[in-house]
Amino acid sequence: MIKKLKRRFIGSATAAVLLVMTVILLLINVSNYYRNIHEAHLVLNYLTQSGGTLPDLAEKGDQSGGTSVEVITADGDQESGGSVIRRGLSIIADNILLVLQRDHHIQMSRDSLLQTRFFTVWTGSDGQITQTNRSYIAEVSEENARKFAAMVLKKESSRGSIVSGLATYEYQISRYEDGSTMTVFLDASNYHDSVRSVLILSIIGSGVLAFLIITLLVAFSRRAVDPMIRNYEAQKQFITNAGHELKTPIAIISANAELLEMMKGENEWTQSIRKQSARLSDLVADLITLTRMGEQERIKLHDIDLSTVVTDAAESYRPVVEQQHKALVLKVNPAVHVHAEEKLAKELVNILVDNAAKYCDDEGRIVVSLRRRNRVGGAHLVVENTYAQGANVDYNRFFDRFYREDSSHSSEKEGYGIGLSMAQGIVVDQFRGSIRADYKDGNIRFIVRI
Repeated sequence: MIKKLKRRFIGSATAAVLLVMTVILLLINVSNYYRNIHEAHLVLNYLTQSGGTLPDLAEKGDQSGGTSVEVITADGDQESGGSVIRRGLSIIADNILLVLQRDHHIQMSRDSLLQTRFFTVWTGSDGQITQTNRSYIAEVSEENARKFAAMVLKKESSRGSIVSGLATYEYQISRYEDGSTMTVFLDASNYHDSVRSVLILSIIGSGVLAFLIITLLVAFSRRAVDPMIRNYEAQKQFITNAGHELKTPIAIISANAELLEMMKGENEWTQSIRKQSARLSDLVADLITLTRMGEQERIKLHDIDLSTVVTDAAESYRPVVEQQHKALVLKVNPAVHVHAEEKLAKELVNILVDNAAKYCDDEGRIVVSLRRRNRVGGAHLVVENTYAQGANVDYNRFFDRFYREDSSHSSEKEGYGIGLSMAQGIVVDQFRGSIRADYKDGNIRFIVRI
């Protein structure tokens, strides 16, 4: 029981921690993804609106792919192409930064804009590529630029992304009235790498943090459940001690009733005393049994013939059932074997059949069915009885300790709501099976799977 409490505490706390961390992880990564991709789209929009070029960069030379450009300065001196590009990109970065900050309220660093790499492909009204501009990127050849353009122009969407090797390109297609197009490809590898890096780091960090938290939960779980364990132990000790102490006065009361009957003869008062003493003795025995079931370890299971156990246990109730003018029907398939313990299996059947006999309608019927659950093994046991008033009963509470469907003090049905709780303990805790109750076609059904 103590181990079960610890497992439940650790499981519940771990589930709560993992849920919170998952939500935080999603928020961080979705926000980071939106920020990076949206930033890439803003730059792509600007480049598209600028005609697929950086207009403030004065450059001359081969637009088809050469990056070596010569520009004549005002003083008549020649300036190297690399110097011009650096100076031009600096100007463009400042302009783009101003546009993005003014129009979109996005704070972007000037250095990040200097890293902008893109190329542009134009096509005519006949769909043939007429021009490419690769002045702002060195990694893409003329052949690849044309291949990328032909690939994306076949798609219906005017915006998307393509992957080539380790690079990821975001593209945007502008279609004009004369049928021509302009496609801008932005090297968005840095943006996508940022998204992946944050995702990987956040997963690793969350995993490490979750491991540390679970380790601490395991280490301190005993301290957290200690108050519940102390209360549970005190309750068990009280029930056990009280049960043993009650046995003596109950035995004395029963003996005195028998002595009175011997001296003055049997009457309704002595019968009532003996009957109630017997019920009280049974209650004490059930309480002690239930307490011991909660503290014992799992028993060793072995192969048993459940068909024989069910038949013998159910048949022992036939005289009592027929005396009450009720019918007992057995539908037990032969040679149904399970891994269980014979005494507990017999006790389980006794509890279910006894409960069915108590709550069966007058002149009703009790049906005990047993069949093999599947080819591999296991059993499907159903004990049902007719009960016309069972339509509005809360069957989820049937296995609660001390719960009875008829809670009135004047109930004629004997019992204290302990038996079904014991049955659940046998099936779930000992046999590793399942048990449930429901109501169908005017019958209460208890369905056991072992």
